[in-house]
Amino acid sequence: MPKSSSPHRTNRIAFINLEGQLETTSPDGQERRTLSQASRFFQFPAWSPDDRNIATIGGSRNGASVFAFRDEDNPDLGKYGSGQLLFNRRGQVPIYLNWAPNSSAITFIAIAPPQQSFGLHVVALERSEVGGEDADARGHTHHTLAIGRPCFWDWSPEGDQILLHLGFAGEQNSRLAFINPYTPQSIRQSDDIAQPGLFQSPGISPSGNYWAFAQMNGENKSQLVIDGKGFDERLTVEHHGLVALSWSPARDQLAFISPPGPARTAYGPLTVIEPDGEAIIITDEMVIAFFWSPDGRSIAYFTVAGAYEQLRSSIGLGRPMRETIEEAMPGGVLKEPMDNDDRTLRLNLWVADVETNQQRLMLTFQPLDIYINQFLPFFDQYALSHRIWSPDSNAIVLPVLEGEHAKVMVIPTASPYERPRHIADGLMAFWSWQ
Repeated sequence: MPKSSSPHRTNRIAFINLEGQLETTSPDGQERRTLSQASRFFQFPAWSPDDRNIATIGGSRNGASVFAFRDEDNPDLGKYGSGQLLFNRRGQVPIYLNWAPNSSAITFIAIAPPQQSFGLHVVALERSEVGGEDADARGHTHHTLAIGRPCFWDWSPEGDQILLHLGFAGEQNSRLAFINPYTPQSIRQSDDIAQPGLFQSPGISPSGNYWAFAQMNGENKSQLVIDGKGFDERLTVEHHGLVALSWSPARDQLAFISPPGPARTAYGPLTVIEPDGEAIIITDEMVIAFFWSPDGRSIAYFTVAGAYEQLRSSIGLGRPMRETIEEAMPGGVLKEPMDNDDRTLRLNLWVADVETNQQRLMLTFQPLDIYINQFLPFFDQYALSHRIWSPDSNAIVLPVLEGEHAKVMVIPTASPYERPRHIADGLMAFWSWQ
């Protein structure tokens, strides 16, 4: 995702503390700031591409809302601390958000009754005197772009288009189309680019010249597709099960995972492919999620530490993605942690050098329930909005459970001699863009 120009280097980490409040800190755990001071529990803070604001979802007994907070030393504290309320509608529960590339607006999903459908919304950060579809009393212009379930999308680098994926493969109302994010009627005016296959989030390359998704072919099989400007013929790769994909943020290289044989998940070997079809298998291990470093030289990926059966029982291997989505977020509220039959699920964090194809095991850890139940199953969408890598690509931030203590850990990746360091107690953490 491209970033707006900024006169400073931020290099800060936003995290949710044990009380559910939003804090920021430097990577060494110093210079901490508490930004929220409300009777709400916040989740999944996302830095704007210019690092000037942090969007997050705040929930209470009365529902959930979208907020934006300023990371400042001496902010003007109001009802919500340094934050401003951007979206609050009774009966609609936001569950995920993603900034526009120019940091002027936020797209987010909200679950709405009565069918518990997913609505894709966009809300302007700045107040406007010109009302939109829903310019509330606070003056933030808001539009509903699309309604469907599930809903995944990626912004174009210029911020003038969204590549939208609605619905499950094979459903009559499923869509895969480019739409204008500021014109709610655009989805009805757009031309669908394919019949969606077995995948979640589509992706647009950093140059904007290529896009990737999965489609159903004439034999009703799902295949990974790379399409682009000036392509005479799409590049297609048949895959088993589902496919999860993500573009490098630095160059036009696509990484993806899919099972090596018939299965109903995306977990499988990690492959990097060029738009011309040249492919490299990074690892043939059972990868459950992966994240590119900002410089595009490395990929962090997660595997289960232990038996294959533990993966099956703990995170749903062999179960339909539809069940995974509906069980993880029924009504937009995360369920109680999955029952692991008194076994402790542990993950391995690996870092692979894309050029040399060398892998290093960085950490074996116990993840928090929300990390394994919500963040990692939808990593391909979260990778577009929530960064675990440091801006210089030399460290990763993770929430780790040690006994009953939830800790925010920074794991250096540049040197094998640097040890992980505990910088705060918290439930989730994400790095600034620069």
